[in-house]
Amino acid sequence: MRLQCFFLIVLLIGFGCGDDSVNEPVVDKDNDGLSEVFDCDDNDPEKLACETGDACQHEEQCPLGYCVGDGVCVCESANFTGADCTECAKNWEGENCDVCPANFTGENCDQCANAWEGLNCSGCPINYTGENCDTCANNWSGDNCEVCPDNFSGPDCDTCNDGWTGEACDVCPANFAGDDCDTCSNAWSGENCDTCPDNVTGDNCDTCANAWSGPSCETCPSNYTGDACDTCADGWEGDDCEICPANFQGNHCDVCAEGWQGEACDVCPENFTGDNCDECANQWLGGSCDVCPDTATGENCSL
Repeated sequence: MRLQCFFLIVLLIGFGCGDDSVNEPVVDKDNDGLSEVFDCDDNDPEKLACETGDACQHEEQCPLGYCVGDGVCVCESANFTGADCTECAKNWEGENCDVCPANFTGENCDQCANAWEGLNCSGCPINYTGENCDTCANNWSGDNCEVCPDNFSGPDCDTCNDGWTGEACDVCPANFAGDDCDTCSNAWSGENCDTCPDNVTGDNCDTCANAWSGPSCETCPSNYTGDACDTCADGWEGDDCEICPANFQGNHCDVCAEGWQGEACDVCPENFTGDNCDECANQWLGGSCDVCPDTATGENCSL
């Protein structure tokens, strides 16, 4: 419609209609029927009014819009483009070129909406998701979905960090501890906190093995011995190595009881007898059974 009005005005001027006081001659150098005021190039009979994108000197040369900037014809509405302003400008769409796609925004529909990026605003960063690329992906959080919680890791923030497990990486296994679940609990050790020392036992590696004792199960009691602290030491015996046999004595049950001798304190000298080797044999007398009375004779004081 604007183009039709433009040519109607041109015709009226050409026929001298208008203000009678204006008697300035109409200039049309290329004789194409269009005054130089409206002609895009009055030296070229093939070129009439300017189209969008043509160089211009004044607005009258641009019937479909304006002469702007350094002298270029643009459409009246920024939503349109093309020589005759019938095409949708970049990104705009719809019958009236007034629909801006969901991945674009801005007054001129030329900015990426939400978190969209790329030449055509078609790329959604790995930390975003959703039809409109406006939702934090996986476990990302923060205003710009740039924060990966301490219990997650990985380029996509979708891998449990340190020792965390569970669907939401919020379960710290029994063999891990600490606010960040990155410390071995109890006596567990190893890169994956899955090694329990020989001196500790139990499902949670929190019970001293065998006879070990102490805060770190590092002490082997005096009545036990061996690398595994599972053998009765010296003369101790019994399920808990708590029984000191009659042929041993002492706090550590490592001294032969009175009368007994030998490496295992199991030899009863000839001048002693009895289950506990505490009775004088034959005719021997005295506290050490070393006195043979006059009434007896013989090497063993038995005659």
